[in-house]
Amino acid sequence: MAESAPSSPSSPSSPASFVDEPAAPSPHALVKENFVPTILVFATPDADQSLKKNGENFSILSLLSSFSSIVLPNAFRLRVDPASANKPGPDTSVLISQINIRWQTMNFFQTQPRFHFLMIQPRREFPAIISQAHATKFQQDYVARRRFTPWFDEYRAKYFRSLGPSPHELFEHPVAALIVSSSTDKDPVGNMKRQFEPKNPPAAVPRYMDIASVMTHYLLIHDVASGLELAEAQKKYANMQRTFGARACSMVTINSLQNAEPNPLILGGQPKVYISRQDAEMCRSFASTFVGDTLLPYLQQSLQSLHEEVSKARSGFGHKMKLWMGNSFSSKQEDQYGQRFEIASLEFRERRLADWAFLLGDYAIAYRTYKSLIDIYKNEQAYMYQASAHEMAANCLTMWKEEQLLNAAQRPAGAAPTPQLPYQWQDVENQFEEAWQNYLKAGRPAWARRASLCHAFWSQWRLQNSAANLYERLADQPNVDSLERALLLQQSAISYILRPSQTRLRMFAFQSIQAADNYSQANQLVHALSAYRAAYNVYENRRWTSVDDHLHARIARLAFTLGKHEMAMKFINLLLEHNNQPADAQNSFLREFIYIYTTAESKSSMSNNRALTLMPLPIVGRNVNLHLNDFVTNAGDPEWGIMEESLLELLQPPEKRNVWQLMKKANKTKEQHVAVVGETIFVELELRNPLRVPVQLTNMHLECVLVQPSSPPAPSPGSDGSPLVAPPSPDSKLLEVEHRDQLLGPLELQRVQFALKPLVVGTITITGIRFRVCGVVEGVRELSAPRVIKVTTPLPRLQPQLIDWPEEDSSLLVGQIHRATLKLTNVGKMPLKTLCFSSSHPHYFASDHFNDTGLIQFLSTPTTTPSLMQQQRGWIAKVSLPAPLEAGGHVEIPLWVRPCSKGVHTFKFLFFYEPTLPNPDMKHRLQRAVAQVKVIASLKMNAVIRPDPTVHDQYILAVEAENMMKPSAKTQKFPVISLRQMRVYSGNWSINLMSYGEGPSGKSSPVVGAGASNAVPPVELQPRETHHMYFSVHRKHNASRFGPAEPSAASPLPASRQAPILLPLLSEAEPEIISFSPFQNAPQGIPTAQFLQRERLADKVIPTPAETKRQKETTALFDSRSREQMDEDNRIARFNDLNRLHVVVSWEISTRSASFQHNIVDLSFVPPTPWLGTSDPKSPLRFYVDYSAFIQHDFKKGFCVVPLTFHCFNSSPFAGVSFTFEGLKPFESIDLPEQRHSTKSNSEFFWGGATRMKVHQLAPESTTTFEVQAIFPGPGRFNMNRFKFTV
Repeated sequence: MAESAPSSPSSPSSPASFVDEPAAPSPHALVKENFVPTILVFATPDADQSLKKNGENFSILSLLSSFSSIVLPNAFRLRVDPASANKPGPDTSVLISQINIRWQTMNFFQTQPRFHFLMIQPRREFPAIISQAHATKFQQDYVARRRFTPWFDEYRAKYFRSLGPSPHELFEHPVAALIVSSSTDKDPVGNMKRQFEPKNPPAAVPRYMDIASVMTHYLLIHDVASGLELAEAQKKYANMQRTFGARACSMVTINSLQNAEPNPLILGGQPKVYISRQDAEMCRSFASTFVGDTLLPYLQQSLQSLHEEVSKARSGFGHKMKLWMGNSFSSKQEDQYGQRFEIASLEFRERRLADWAFLLGDYAIAYRTYKSLIDIYKNEQAYMYQASAHEMAANCLTMWKEEQLLNAAQRPAGAAPTPQLPYQWQDVENQFEEAWQNYLKAGRPAWARRASLCHAFWSQWRLQNSAANLYERLADQPNVDSLERALLLQQSAISYILRPSQTRLRMFAFQSIQAADNYSQANQLVHALSAYRAAYNVYENRRWTSVDDHLHARIARLAFTLGKHEMAMKFINLLLEHNNQPADAQNSFLREFIYIYTTAESKSSMSNNRALTLMPLPIVGRNVNLHLNDFVTNAGDPEWGIMEESLLELLQPPEKRNVWQLMKKANKTKEQHVAVVGETIFVELELRNPLRVPVQLTNMHLECVLVQPSSPPAPSPGSDGSPLVAPPSPDSKLLEVEHRDQLLGPLELQRVQFALKPLVVGTITITGIRFRVCGVVEGVRELSAPRVIKVTTPLPRLQPQLIDWPEEDSSLLVGQIHRATLKLTNVGKMPLKTLCFSSSHPHYFASDHFNDTGLIQFLSTPTTTPSLMQQQRGWIAKVSLPAPLEAGGHVEIPLWVRPCSKGVHTFKFLFFYEPTLPNPDMKHRLQRAVAQVKVIASLKMNAVIRPDPTVHDQYILAVEAENMMKPSAKTQKFPVISLRQMRVYSGNWSINLMSYGEGPSGKSSPVVGAGASNAVPPVELQPRETHHMYFSVHRKHNASRFGPAEPSAASPLPASRQAPILLPLLSEAEPEIISFSPFQNAPQGIPTAQFLQRERLADKVIPTPAETKRQKETTALFDSRSREQMDEDNRIARFNDLNRLHVVVSWEISTRSASFQHNIVDLSFVPPTPWLGTSDPKSPLRFYVDYSAFIQHDFKKGFCVVPLTFHCFNSSPFAGVSFTFEGLKPFESIDLPEQRHSTKSNSEFFWGGATRMKVHQLAPESTTTFEVQAIFPGPGRFNMNRFKFTV
């Protein structure tokens, strides 16, 4: 509702006094300024354009509002009753020499006026009212129109103008219409007619306004800046005069200046305008001529006609009988706008007579007319109309009395006195009280407040006793906010000391305290302090303990908040010296005393005494994290530390990694933090608030110092040979420190980050933090131990950026191959070299820059840190730089992205690079980067491989494919997955397509050799559809059953001592290809095999705990093995790789133009040969049984004897195997696997013949066969799995 204006404090040497203020407005001036004639202004578009040259918001209303107060060159004598001129007695005419006009446009009726006023700040303390003598002096100053509360004068005036037009009074109804056009208008006459038609008013005009009968005047403005000649404008003006009449037309000139200049006569809010002083004087002359020669004669003529009509109608016997009988004058009820009487009714015209006479100052005619209307409205029970008539009748009495006092000295000698009204102050109070009651009865509290404000103002001006009660009554009304209540209560307090006979000082003080409390709630602290001080002057030294405590505390807090420290200390001292509060309140007062006292102390003396600056809060934790561009201590995400160690270890030669691990542990205790000149350092601290109340820490920054070396190093040269950093001058800054504010809640623990930037080489020592508690007390909190950071010379700095990365609102599908570009820019001041990087998800990316060989070598060497091996993501990509990357240069790396699982994935990238010039403090640098992408499920595939029970050394591969996608929410299209191609990688095995299962009726289709492609019927999967395919897996004809005797030349094994290859590369054999249908979007340059290899590696990069345990055992075993034993293990690992199967399925989706790939890796169906010496070997023994599944036998002839033939095969190509077969007796049992058939039978069976056989050292890749007999005593279904092999 209100705004605060900045106060204008007076000079200390000459304190401001109330005499310096302009005179306070009187109620007479208030009524004169707010109840004025309204003129409705219409402007054509050309006129608006001419005026907008002075500013976008400059309009015709801005121009005319500068001439709202009009002084007539010739005073106008208004006579409402012409017959009174010839009658003896006092002169009833009114002499008008000055009049106020309100110019309005149609916006006034289209928008509801908003109550908005400027809350002026007090320039001085309120006068001390201690005794009756002070009250008497205050009354004298008030009568002399001293402005004690100018903010309330502003509030009252703005409130009067905020109510807008109403049907029950005509003060805001226009009395005339002014139509304005420009000389640049081609047809000003036609446009003026279209702008306003009295018989067809605009729709925005309320229906209770009589627009048709208003006077119309036409104004032509000649825009000199338009270049139009004056003669041409005068021709258009002459045409207007011929059309509308010479007296109804006027012409002014604007925009005569070539350059905009300030014009004090124009109040349109523009500092400079093109309107000259001559133009402004012409506009002023038009306004006075229009009002004096046109408007006032028209109003006088209308008033005379209305007076004659009303006098005849109201003076007859019939009117008096109607009032006496209580008959209604109108059968109409109030409509939605509140209109009760039609425009054509006599009551409406009589109200016009009263209001227009009031506007022009004929208060005698207005008062008699209002009195007549009161009787009519009372008879009609029109409470709103009656209340307004009562209010204006009271204003007529007071305004008439004021006019008499003002004009008594100006009356000519011998002139007849003005007519007398029955004026008594009690009559005024009665009229205002009737207005208040009837406004409330009509449900119009806003209008009741206007009447009561006017009533209270007249009472206060006349020093009447009723003013205080009137303001209190207004403050107690509902829906009054804190600021308005404070304003009204303060005026009530002032009214108590304006009583001449009975000044009530304590009531003044009590109301001032209430006003101050409400000012505090409205955040008007200056006014609140002033009101509290005014009340304190009354209660001072009276020893009213409770009141003193309240005032002392309030004044101290407000004075401190407003920066008046001396006043705050004075009152907080008074509070501590004399108070009657409980212990907890006293403790609070004591803290406030310390708080205020330390603030008022000299800051220079406090800064010299460090003991005074040490604060008990906040508590700083022991963990201090340093965030440098290359180093972070105690990072919240431990994965970064693991990636850094893994990357640095990968960059070491394999034979030096064990030494590097030892050196790293030794250097960790002597770790030194190094920063770079010009790069920001972040220090993260734990701050805890030990209190149960919030604590505000402001201006908080690190307390640190930078010490330059005694012999500074020579400045490093840049690319052009000039030094990168000039030597600092003696006056230059060495360090930039960030300042910040922080709010700590009750018992809250926060991690706060501070920033500082070194500008020169040296050593930074961080000892603590410096801050202000609640912005007042400056203090220091020390760290548990100082942190030291060494600052080195400028270095290169890498800035990574991903181009064509999926946006936040987009997503990828599982298996979708997306191409992006990794842009690496050197934003430092030196060139860099040896650029490489690693990622947290290496199997999601592929590029020609990736070095898989280095990855295999790293994983092939056992690590000495099991925890690192358990969590590491070992992978590195070296960027080929033809030359060092200069400062400002960049390199772009093509990057293929293929997500393997759904969800929101966060990819971490870690970059490594070295400066071209060696730096002993920082030999290399690291840079982190993070990217995120959302992945949606697409194709789900499962593969199962089982031995073929019908063919020896052959297997069956079952593949299940399911479309997991849903229809698109935007396009409602159904994504159809079309399988395009299947690639099969294996060293020893080949596959043939058997059938589609429950899919399309496909038949067996053999594959034509390695690397060839054979087309089969297409496979298309609708959403949520599942498809099955079956393949036979058989050994290749040219496959080596024993593998290579020695590692091949393509093997990644180095020549030095090695560990077994844990994750060997894919077989060098060409893949077998099965084509389902041709590609719609043929993939170009997609590294299919690289994605397959990386997904194989991803399964082993993060081993399970059991695998980690085996790796530790293997590591301990490798240290004691010979070269021959390790070579044998390498041959075994190579053979196991040849017996694995890898499948790559490529497909496309109907809703996306992209390539997709799904990998099925490491299908191991032949049991792997174990490494020698391991503690958990797997048996290479394989067997199958030949027997008849269904047998018919006549048990009357004896038991049934069935032969079973066991075929046992040693799958190991290197080592023999010994085993023992043993048939179980009926009462023996073992843990059997899950049974496919029921084991219920009528009787048990027995093994016959030789039930225990032992085979010693079955040769590699050899088969042995033996036969046993099963004896069944009766019919039934039997589970034959009652035997065991001991290997």
